[in-house]
Amino acid sequence: MESHTHAAHGVTMDRSAETTGEMPVVLPAGRPVVTEAAGGPRTATARRSRWVAPAVGAAVAGLTVARLLSAGPGLDRVWAEDGFVFLWDARRHGLASLVYSYAGYAHTLPRALGWVGAQLPLAYFAAYAVLSTAVIAGVLAAVVHTVARRVIGSSCWALLPALGVGLTPAFRGSVGSLANLQWLLLLAALWCLLDPVLPGRRRWLPCLVALVAAATTPLTALLLPVALLTHRRFVLRSPAVLGLLGGLAFQAAVITVGAHSADNPASRHVGFSASLSDALLTAVAGPNTAPWQLGRFGTLDHSTLLGVVFAGALLLSLQAARVRRTVAVAVAVTGLLLYAATSVLSGAPTTRYSACAAMFLVSALALVGPELPTLLRRVGLLALLVNIVLGFPASDFRLSGPSWHDEVADYEQSCASTGRGTPLQLSPAGWGVVDLRCPTAG
Repeated sequence: MESHTHAAHGVTMDRSAETTGEMPVVLPAGRPVVTEAAGGPRTATARRSRWVAPAVGAAVAGLTVARLLSAGPGLDRVWAEDGFVFLWDARRHGLASLVYSYAGYAHTLPRALGWVGAQLPLAYFAAYAVLSTAVIAGVLAAVVHTVARRVIGSSCWALLPALGVGLTPAFRGSVGSLANLQWLLLLAALWCLLDPVLPGRRRWLPCLVALVAAATTPLTALLLPVALLTHRRFVLRSPAVLGLLGGLAFQAAVITVGAHSADNPASRHVGFSASLSDALLTAVAGPNTAPWQLGRFGTLDHSTLLGVVFAGALLLSLQAARVRRTVAVAVAVTGLLLYAATSVLSGAPTTRYSACAAMFLVSALALVGPELPTLLRRVGLLALLVNIVLGFPASDFRLSGPSWHDEVADYEQSCASTGRGTPLQLSPAGWGVVDLRCPTAG
């Protein structure tokens, strides 16, 4: 089979496919084109590699729960939108809640999980929300690793974006929440859009991931330029692109003709109240942990320091790269655009919104990682590792608010004695309440 190497993106393409108008076979440069139809015997290494992605997924699911439990009673708090939107709407509207919009879009996957949780005893919802989020995070991490390994050509570098699903420091303020899933879906959809389409490969998985992502958040529309850069004139033959367009069509229908959930009790306004430098540091710093006290030497804001080191290493990496530099730059810019869009729509940048940008920046580093000088690799990875360790436990903000078990006990006692339940407080503290009807009153 005649092939040539595309220097700008470092991929090997079958020339005969271009002349016939078929979707080209695309692989990282220097790697042989091997498809499932080749029928060759599986080596021991290939058989072992089948278990890497499931192992990564299981690790991410466990780490998601561990981040909460290491900080306190992580299975006994219900995150703001998880209770106020996904649980409350499911209890009031049933399956019809799946076509409601909130804050301007559909949130389809969190709503579906919220509807399932609404069928359980109320006291179980806090633990259910965390555990179901962890399972989905694990599944998405496995998908990211599988696709990233094909795109990058390295299982080790593919670990970087996959583990970021569970370890991104900026998630410490909202880890384990159903509302958080939209950021994880954006990352998985990005890698599915970068995935080369090979003959004989199952096409439904990238299509499904992109479909669910787009049906959950319209921000996936910002990923389309990356897809166009990757697939060029074959962009509409990518199953992930087709899934993305289908999800966006559903999203548009829900936004246009669907019903709307109750307004967010937290104040929001369109604008941008922070300086650009503060916003960029928030995007790369991550943990937002307390500065180290150095006695007479003052304090050290290690989060900012590590963020600056990582950002510097990333910029040097993008400059030094040759094979995938264009795509890596596009991924990094897309992450920053997502962060800017969410910050403007909500009125201010927060670490929760910056988590998506951080995952995209890490993905950009992974794309160029295999060709970097050893020193540059070590500096970037070391800064990232220290940041992850410092930002591992969930923040006090995430676990603030009363015990969900205690709130449900008071609610059920009030229902039994007065026929009207007390409102259930949500986390973080002071965010809002859920005013559910008593079972006998519904």
